[in-house]
Amino acid sequence: MQDRLKNTANEVVMALLFASLLVIFLIVPPSNLVTFLCVITLAISLIVAITSDWNDLSILGLFAGLVSLVAAYFVGRSLRFGAIGGVLIPLLWLGVLALIFTRVVRGVMRVPKEHAVLIRNRNTYGIFVAQSPLVIPVLERIVAIIPLYQLSTDVEVKKINTFGGYDVNQIDVRTRFKVADRADAPRVLESYTNRDQAQTKLADEIGKDVDRVRIDLTFWEKLLAEVMHEAVEDVVRAVIFESKQSPVVAFGGREQLRLEALERLNERMNTWGIQVLVLEFIRFEVESERFKLANRERTRSIEEIDAEHYAKLEADRIKRMLTSEVEAEALRVRAIIDALRQSGVEITADIVIKAIHAASDRTLDGDYQLPPTTAPISLPPPPPRPDKR
Repeated sequence: MQDRLKNTANEVVMALLFASLLVIFLIVPPSNLVTFLCVITLAISLIVAITSDWNDLSILGLFAGLVSLVAAYFVGRSLRFGAIGGVLIPLLWLGVLALIFTRVVRGVMRVPKEHAVLIRNRNTYGIFVAQSPLVIPVLERIVAIIPLYQLSTDVEVKKINTFGGYDVNQIDVRTRFKVADRADAPRVLESYTNRDQAQTKLADEIGKDVDRVRIDLTFWEKLLAEVMHEAVEDVVRAVIFESKQSPVVAFGGREQLRLEALERLNERMNTWGIQVLVLEFIRFEVESERFKLANRERTRSIEEIDAEHYAKLEADRIKRMLTSEVEAEALRVRAIIDALRQSGVEITADIVIKAIHAASDRTLDGDYQLPPTTAPISLPPPPPRPDKR
């Protein structure tokens, strides 16, 4: 489109220059110098018009205007007014040129870097992005001006269901976003459902008709904020519920949930050509009762672990004590048997059993000392020795 505009401007400038040179050639007395200057001027101007950019073209247009004033001077001199006509006619032509220039300037719109100007093709009715630096609304129909700078919105997501059945009271979310690229601007205009209804409703709130409000940056700021608000609420609710976490656990892992929400939101807004730059959880509110219950369960779990630990310690202590008592009892029985053997008592099964019982009785009485080496009183006296006579 810019090439077509540039070609049109070149044609207008070259037509003005050619007409001026032709008037000069016809009015000025014929001479080789005038013919040579006219031809050279026209040839150089044609080369500049073909190979120049917009800045060079503006200089060429200024030169063509000056040449046309020279032509107007010769026209005025050729009339019956003489010198007065040589002044009056150029002044009138200068006024005409100023009027035309003013109308053209008013009808030309510069394309700023932070905006995307959307143009509708009058032949195919397709939407495309106007290229810098100029847009001429008379020749091109502007359907929307989309902001390319960063936008932000704050969203309060309340009563968020969790997998456990309890709610997260509220999450305050702040987002910053922008149109991903100038080429993505048409998707903002075309990639959402019920767009005519949404635009008409918002246009009524602003107080303008839809065609006029689409070139208002405030309209697109509000519309994109509304779309982002709806998307953020849906994504945050889905991320919290699908994480299958209780409110307290979700609060502890809110940074991971934030990153997942940012990723999902970018996937959703990509249809619009929108890139989400920042998603922050400004506030993550959970009922205090949920923390109390979570701490109570944790305390009960710790008490159960401690009780189990103490039970193991007590069992080990009792085991060690019983082992020591058994070893001590064995030593006592051995001492009793040794004492009986030294006393000359014949050791029989009945004697061993009685020695064990005697050691057990001492244990029950709390006497943990080794028995004396003498035989217990309860044992029978040794048999009398036979007479050697």
